[in-house]
Amino acid sequence: MKKLDKLLKEIPFTELIGSKDKWIATLQFDVEQVKEKDIFFAQIAYGIDGHQFIEHAIKQGANTIVCERFPEHIHTDVTYVKVENILVALSLIASNYYDNPTKKLKMIGVTGTNGKTSTVTLLYQIFRRLGYKVGLLSTVVNKVNDTEIITYKTTPYAPEVQRICKMMVDENCEYCFMELSSHGIHQKRSAGIHFVGAVFTNITHDHIDYHGSFEEYLAVKKSFLDSIDETDFVLCNIDDAHSSEISKDVRANLKTLSLQNEDADFTCKILKNQLSGLVIKLNGKKLQLQLRAEYNAYNVASAYAVAILLGEDQSKLMHILPQLLPVEGRFDYVQSSDNIIGVVDYAHTPDALLKLYESTTTLKTRKLISVIGCAGDRDREKRPQMAKLAFEKSDFLIITTDNPRTEDPAQIIEDMLNGLQPNLTNVKVIWDRKEAIEYACSIAKSKDIILLTGKGHEKYLDVQGIKHHWDDKTILMNALEANTQSTSP
Repeated sequence: MKKLDKLLKEIPFTELIGSKDKWIATLQFDVEQVKEKDIFFAQIAYGIDGHQFIEHAIKQGANTIVCERFPEHIHTDVTYVKVENILVALSLIASNYYDNPTKKLKMIGVTGTNGKTSTVTLLYQIFRRLGYKVGLLSTVVNKVNDTEIITYKTTPYAPEVQRICKMMVDENCEYCFMELSSHGIHQKRSAGIHFVGAVFTNITHDHIDYHGSFEEYLAVKKSFLDSIDETDFVLCNIDDAHSSEISKDVRANLKTLSLQNEDADFTCKILKNQLSGLVIKLNGKKLQLQLRAEYNAYNVASAYAVAILLGEDQSKLMHILPQLLPVEGRFDYVQSSDNIIGVVDYAHTPDALLKLYESTTTLKTRKLISVIGCAGDRDREKRPQMAKLAFEKSDFLIITTDNPRTEDPAQIIEDMLNGLQPNLTNVKVIWDRKEAIEYACSIAKSKDIILLTGKGHEKYLDVQGIKHHWDDKTILMNALEANTQSTSP
């Protein structure tokens, strides 16, 4: 438990009713989770106004309410804290609750549409190999040194961010590498965190269902870069078409990275893209990597640049980079005994899909079979674009489901088919994702590539709010093995 007066220290509240001399058990913004002596935040997010649940929270046992407007009925034994922005208040109070752990860590934030997970994971690997104690907050997994913590969001809610960072401090971590999603930035989940460095990977069409427009999506990403102090750094991929706009007026020490412009602070060139891994020239040094796919050159270069900007030795880094392992669900590569290649990748935006195909087609020696779906309750505009792109880049296309959530799978598939001409002979719709993967394996021959996109590392399939166990890679490997046995003499 924590005393309320300590939790409100340096919190910019506008008005207070009641006593600050009381104990707080936990922080809650989900009214159904509220228990005795909890503080309830009347959060406004996703179109739901938490102020309507204040009375229910008090009945559940909340002794303190944080809100943007006071309710009509005031309980004399309850403290009410009025703030201008409930989401900022939640983040700042959560920081106080966990003893401000991010002030005791060197925080690096990575934002962008694609490449966030790979970049923070590669940074985690690099700094662990350098001997540091390190924390990781990512889409795939959260880590405190070598201890894994299951993650459900790219950027966890503020109390969870602070709780895990407190664990990092308790385990003597020096660095934390953190993904920053646009949702997380917009909902102020990182408010109050001092980042010593930030990385901008790229920005393309995504999350328009949430932000309303691409311009707003870009503005949210930019707001994070703009928040970095003058004494710290921002690393910007200047090959992105919006890089000059998003880095304009950044206060921090701006550093640039490029695969195309030799005048950038950090440069990289792809010499070979092969199944054994990329061969690159990084700031003039030739390296053989274990990572495949051309987009990983950006991720490796970004991780290297951050390490240099944090003062690490170049020669040590050049020794470590070839040891880095691929990130789960990012060009995750398997090969059957009869030489059918399977690739599992998280690509779920048109730009990510295009970059994936650009890398895959350079490896292609025979047919490319794609299995693709689009997620429900997400941006509908990209569905026909992704189907059209997959069709154009594939020899055979299988359209299936991918986390329909609360949406009708038939509507999702219809949206995808709107990007294609009707009655195409090399397109097949198979609603059941497992059957779709198995069918792809059944028609594949030696040296064909099966490209399975959308879910990547995810271990669930979300249908009507219920998450069923799922693993694309395991299903793919089992189907390839079954296909091999059925064709054996």
